[in-house]
Amino acid sequence: MLLAVSKRDNEDDRTLGELFYLMVSEVADITYHESMMIIVEAMLATVQEEFHITDEQIECFYNKFMSKLPESMQRLLQAN
Repeated sequence: MLLAVSKRDNEDDRTLGELFYLMVSEVADITYHESMMIIVEAMLATVQEEFHITDEQIECFYNKFMSKLPESMQRLLQAN
């Protein structure tokens, strides 16, 4: 049994204790909604820069883009 515990301590990252929990807590700091909004905002900014379109055109593009997503994603992204 002691050999099994020793082997696990050497091979399993979860046995690093506090370091593991610090790493995991950093991952949990961003939600699905936040990560998707970062991606959408980056896409909209790039489209506006590359094609030199107006804010009204961006809004229209955003609305069309959102309407093409599955309803479950639309609800999640429009929740906030």
